[in-house]
Formats: sequence, structure tokens, C-alpha cells
Amino acid sequence: MFRTRRLDADLDDEIHTHLELLAADHERRGLTPSEARAAALRDFGGVAQVAEAYRAQRGLPLVDALAQDVRYALRTWRRAPGFAAVVVAVLALGIGVNSAMFTFVDALLFRPLPGRSAELVGLYSHDPTQPNSYRIFSYPNYADVRDRNDVFDSLIAYSFVTAGQPAGDVMRRLFVEIVSANFFSALGVNLVAGRAFTADEGKPGATSPVAIASYGTWQESGFDPAFVGRTVRINAHDLTIV
Repeated sequence: MFRTRRLDADLDDEIHTHLELLAADHERRGLTPSEARAAALRDFGGVAQVAEAYRAQRGLPLVDALAQDVRYALRTWRRAPGFAAVVVAVLALGIGVNSAMFTFVDALLFRPLPGRSAELVGLYSHDPTQPNSYRIFSYPNYADVRDRNDVFDSLIAYSFVTAGQPAGDVMRRLFVEIVSANFFSALGVNLVAGRAFTADEGKPGATSPVAIASYGTWQESGFDPAFVGRTVRINAHDLTIV
């Protein structure tokens, strides 16, 4: 603050000296003192504009503008604290929503899939012109394509479905992904606990239905060490978590 006042005083002295020199030059040319003063002001230009331009050039314009905005915000806060609080709350809510949306979109669209060579993973559909045509695939269709495949390192099958799990007197709704036995090995994903599916468990009519729980489901159990091996009932079927 004191440094700014000193710089402003120096600037005023410099402008005053410059005007006096211009006026003296005009007096030597035969003008009266008042006429010389007026001519000096015309030659010099707007004093206020020159001073403001000089202040804008010294220091860091971005920092100065930020400091000016902060001072204005504080004055507004003192005059109308209720309005200022509402504005801050709305801004905080907007920033929070935008941050949450960006986190979701970043994880869904921008980040590579976990596992090996995620950029080489492709989705095969029965009819490329129909976005949902992959739904018409049956397991025998998948097995036939997999066995005849000579292009990809491996092929996996998956489908998202909703399922019900008894939870006391109510039925809990779950989102379940039905996958082929080679799902984790093909993607190169390591499991935190337990094991992946075996080839026999992926065959139709397997006598020992098994399931792999998500990390979130395991977290809901409090990371129970006995979670692996537990039997859960999904859509009236008993599945063993492996």
C-alpha cells in the first residue's frame, strides 16, 4: 500500500515536471503563461489517461486485477452479506456438480480401460448399423466365432442384466454382468482376492454356478476375509463367490 502511494506520488511529480517543460517551451515561442499551459496540456494528452496507462504497465497486471476484484468482492460482502453468501453457495454448488460430471465422464470416456493394451480392445456387433445388435448373440454363436477366430488374440462375451437378491423382507436390485470364463485373462485384469473363472465353469450347464463380486460389493461387507467362498442367492439361483 505505502509503495503504491509513493509510486503514484512520483508519477504525479513526473507528469507535473513534464507539463512545466512543455509550457516553458511554448512561452519561449511567445505564448502567455496561461496559453502555454493550455498548449502543454493539449500536447501531453489526458493526464488521467496517461497516469492510468502507466499504472497498468507497472507491476503484474494479472495480480493487480485479481487484487482489485478481491477488494470489490469484500466491499460487496460487507454491504450485502446475505446476497454474497447466496452467490458463493451457488458457485460452490456449480463447481461441485461440474467436478463430479467431469470425473464421471473422464472415467467413462477418456481414461483407458484397465488391463493390457486397452487401446486394442474392440466391440464386435452382429450388425454394425444397429447399435444394439450385439444383444442377439447367443452363447453358441459366441463359441462358434471364438473357435473360428484367427484375427484377435482372444474373444470375450459379456452382457449387462438386472437381477434380484433377497435382503430381508425386500428384494435388492443389482446390476450384474454375465461374462465368458476368459473375461479377466483376456483383459489382463488381476483380481484383488480369490480367483478367476475356470474354463469348465464357463461351459453351458456347469454344475457349480460361481460368481465374482465387484470391489464395491466386497467393500460393503467390510472387506470380510471370509467373503470369498460365501454363497449368495441371485434370481433364485445359489452362486458361490470365488
